Amino acid sequence: MQKTYGDIIYTRALTMEIIVLNSEEVADELLEKQSRIYSDRPYHSHERPFRATSIARYGERFRVHGRLYHQVFRSEAALTYRQRQLQKAYEMLTLILHHPVHYGGHFEVSTSSVMLSVTYDYDITSHDDVILNAAKRAVDLFIRVGTPERAALFGAFPLCLGLKDAILSKQYVKDMLDFPYNHENGSAQTSMVSDGLERYHISEDTDSLEMMTEIKASAATAHATSVETTTASLLTFTLAIMNNPKVQERTQVEIDKVVGLDRLPNFDDLPALPYLGALIREVKRWNPVTPLGKRGLPRTLGIPEVAEVCGIASEKGAACFYLVAKFGQVSLKVPGHVQSNVQMLR
Repeated sequence: MQKTYGDIIYTRALTMEIIVLNSEEVADELLEKQSRIYSDRPYHSHERPFRATSIARYGERFRVHGRLYHQVFRSEAALTYRQRQLQKAYEMLTLILHHPVHYGGHFEVSTSSVMLSVTYDYDITSHDDVILNAAKRAVDLFIRVGTPERAALFGAFPLCLGLKDAILSKQYVKDMLDFPYNHENGSAQTSMVSDGLERYHISEDTDSLEMMTEIKASAATAHATSVETTTASLLTFTLAIMNNPKVQERTQVEIDKVVGLDRLPNFDDLPALPYLGALIREVKRWNPVTPLGKRGLPRTLGIPEVAEVCGIASEKGAACFYLVAKFGQVSLKVPGHVQSNVQMLR
């Protein structure tokens, strides 16, 4: 597509301007070097009903969510969750051993359980968990009604949003926000939500309902997005490894040599497993979960400076997509002595 249309494509969908960046250099110039200018999100008609951080416009609400995420997901804090991840991974392997046909569901339960333990100190024990299903209903509805083409349609004609979908979105989002909170009643000992309530001095008898809602919304966004992306990566890995038996055999040989036969691998083994590490990175490169940008959502090119960089003029608020999937296919950047490992799934 880059050879045909160049580094940048411009089009319109009703009232929405759309810019697609085909070049990693242009994307880096705009979205990284000038991130202060181009960090906003375009208007999304479902921002208010779904309250998701990922589609929120840059402002106070976005900054509050960012501060909550920083406390919980910064590098130092993330290391403390490794034991939970290992425990859930080992439980998932047992489930796959006994019920291999439902491996996709096992992936979902495992990733959801890890994130809910971080956000609410809540443990999922089955596929029928009420909190897991509440989140799944809300996410499935958003995937159906929150596509770019529907966002453009609803942005131009708000009344096109069906009454049924509007009612469902309100109820599903309420369930996703309230079910885990009500289960713990805001009293989880160590979690993203309990820390947020303490940080902003919120209790049941305060009138800070809006801040309480934002804390619950940030936790719900973290849970929903992490489950979708991690499960998708695990499914991609399953597809790749089943279609490449020689890669599977070589990986197993490396694991057996380093770990032995008496235990399962853990994070401490990773430095001694270079081929496995390359395989994990390759899965992310080969078929990224969000091929149209980080978190799968566009940025907003907020001011006319884009004309100077890209050679086109656009109005404030244009939606900018960047082809992460294409950027990962550039093989010239991979050193020759590592290339056979990193690109083994091509």
